[in-house]
This record gives sequence, C-alpha cells and structure tokens, in this order.
Amino acid sequence: MRPGKFTFQKLITMLSDVRKQKFEYLFRVFDKSGGGTLTQSDLKSLFAGLATNDEKSENARKAARRWWLLLSLFADKNNDKRVSRKEWKAWLDGMSIEAGSSQAGSRTFQRWAEATYGTFSNNDNEVTDQEYRQWHTAFGLSGDAGEAFQKVDANGNGVISRDEFMQRLREFVSADDAEAAGNYLWGNPF
Repeated sequence: MRPGKFTFQKLITMLSDVRKQKFEYLFRVFDKSGGGTLTQSDLKSLFAGLATNDEKSENARKAARRWWLLLSLFADKNNDKRVSRKEWKAWLDGMSIEAGSSQAGSRTFQRWAEATYGTFSNNDNEVTDQEYRQWHTAFGLSGDAGEAFQKVDANGNGVISRDEFMQRLREFVSADDAEAAGNYLWGNPF
C-alpha cells in the first residue's frame, strides 16, 4: 500500500473513541437479526415497531425502503446487499465530514437526515415528547426517553423542530464531545 493511499482501515482508525462508541451502538440498534451485518430485513424489522395503524404501517415500510436505498447506495461498498461494521463506520464517518461542511451540497447527509426526520415526525415539522417516546420504544433505544428528549430539545419548548433535529443529528455523527446533546438523539450510546 502506498503511504498516501486512503483506505477503510485508515478511516476507522481516525475516528475518535466517542464516535466509535456511538457508531457501534447505532449499528447494534439497527442489526435486529444480530447477524453482524445490516440488511434490508433488519431495517424492515426495525421500522415495523412504528406501525401502529395502516397509515403508519405504510410510512414505516417507506422509511425502511428509503433507509435501505441510502445504505445500499452509499455504505455497501462491495455491493453484497449487506453493510458490514467497517462499511457502516466508514459511511457514518463520511457523514460526519459532510455534516461539518458549510457547503449546502452535503447531499448524502441531507438525504439521510430527511429520511431520519421522517421517521420521527408526523409531517408537521416538529416532534413531540410523545412521538419521540414512541420512536425510542419502537427502536429499542437505551436510556430514559424523557431524559434524552430534554437533551435533544435545544430550546426547551417541548418539541423538537426540524432545525433542532438536524443540528442534533449533525452532532451525533460529528461530535467528539461525549456531552454533546446530539449524542442522545438515538438514546444513550454510552
């Protein structure tokens, strides 16, 4: 290997311990089968917990398809229809670079952020404490949902706006500070 060549292994070793821990935690949340890779089936199982009526069932199926499309296009580098831990961590680290970018063109991050926000909100551009708790429970996230909601709700007004959500998602993927509020968007990763 040439000295300047950039590889998955170099990317993984560049991650801070805090981000490694967060990315590993989220991988375990998504790996519903426990198979050590993420598959379309894992995402279907993950999102099925949000299906409390026919409309939400359809929304959950759409969300699972959107997420899998993003993962298969941008994370599954070897096109084996599975996302390994290494691919997952490299993809999220790439998201952290995009999330920190001042360019409006960080399109992959924006697509993932929009797909993620769509699983939280009832299309009213805010997430209530009740919606967050339902999502927290359905995804099997760790920690106290109420405590996590308070950390994520930046202005303390009782709802997470689209802007607050996007900022917290950016913090989740890019913050090296274990106390950053965005770390708790997906429950308690520590």
